[in-house]
Amino acid sequence: MIIAVTLSLQAQTISSFDVLNIGIGGAAAAVGQTAAADTGSAEGVFYNPATLGSLEGDLALLGSFNPYLGMALWSGAVAWRIPGVMTLAASGFGLVFTEPIIGDILYSGDTGRALPSGDYVFSGHAAFPLGSYLKLPFLLDAGVSVRYAMETLDDVSISGIMADAGLVIAFTNLAEKHSIAIGAYGRNLGVGLTSGIILPSAVTAGLKYHGKIGKAFGVKAMFDANIFFNDAPKFDLGAEFDIFNVAFIRSGYMFGYDARGFTIGAGARIAIDTMKFRFDYSFVPLGDLGMHHALELTVMFGSGAPAPVVNDGRAQFEQGEAFLREARYRDAADSFASISPNSPYYKAALEKLAVAESQLAAQDRSKVTAKATPAKSDEDIYIEAISYAKAKDYRKAIELWKRIQPGSELYERAQANIQKAIERSAQE
Repeated sequence: MIIAVTLSLQAQTISSFDVLNIGIGGAAAAVGQTAAADTGSAEGVFYNPATLGSLEGDLALLGSFNPYLGMALWSGAVAWRIPGVMTLAASGFGLVFTEPIIGDILYSGDTGRALPSGDYVFSGHAAFPLGSYLKLPFLLDAGVSVRYAMETLDDVSISGIMADAGLVIAFTNLAEKHSIAIGAYGRNLGVGLTSGIILPSAVTAGLKYHGKIGKAFGVKAMFDANIFFNDAPKFDLGAEFDIFNVAFIRSGYMFGYDARGFTIGAGARIAIDTMKFRFDYSFVPLGDLGMHHALELTVMFGSGAPAPVVNDGRAQFEQGEAFLREARYRDAADSFASISPNSPYYKAALEKLAVAESQLAAQDRSKVTAKATPAKSDEDIYIEAISYAKAKDYRKAIELWKRIQPGSELYERAQANIQKAIERSAQE
């Protein structure tokens, strides 16, 4: 289960459903809203719904936004993950004026009346791990959202019904600790329930690269292209740097927007047993309108299924078997140990790994025994061979006499005895 609490200060003018383009969340907003390909993201309730398909736990986002310049932005969501089957979610967010809006002015000098105003958006979501259904060696998730939006300004109210639909594909372990994800979704596709409404519909496609630098550092780079149906295209860049997957530094840039450019943020992650706490902060300058500050707390319970890998482990398994046949047990163990738990060869690799490690242990024991046992002298070998010859075990006696090398005082006698042993063995 994931529980996230979002606190934000927001300055934003509103037009017809402009609230639908506000960056929600502490992580996605910090990387320029580059969220189309960010697999397993809890913030998929506000962006590409397909990214909910690989959540690591159930999700409950309980959000409230503090007022700034007379406006307050609020958000909230709840989701339930059925492992390997689907994720269901419901979310809502909106923008309200905390100070009265004066409207309904009838004549010059009229002070007007205080009228309610604000935006309200409610959505339902469903995401499906298609890659798990089809047993694909890569992640493939799909998701859909259905949304109702209402906007009230002065004495005018408008509303509309919309839908989002998206896909995300991720190839993990392309080269050890590197992965690439591709995502795309259509958003705000629908109809207005009030005449004359033009919805902010768009198609967004994104690319994400994620890699590890040693054991300590990780880097994530993302790019989104937004093609609006009734506006100019807009482009987003984002990057995230993490240290031990505990501390995060984020930044982004949003191209083509009237009042947005650089975005920055930071985060921290703490794990206690099966619980994981995550704190995310974003800072989004909005030009003359001020700044958008968001603080998000996420609590995660349990863990999701490991992501599928592109390499199914067959090559490593066959190489390990070859090393076993060649008695190269150390190389064999390394090959079997490199196979991912997602591989269909994983269980067999564990059995082979146990064989390789037992052989390595036997070799280590024999080395220790050899070091502990002093070498026998030529005289001891000669006498031992005579005892075997007397017992008519000529094969063992010959084997021992052959261990006496040229240069030894007993070499000639050993060679003579070998001939005698061969003759007696033939006679008997």
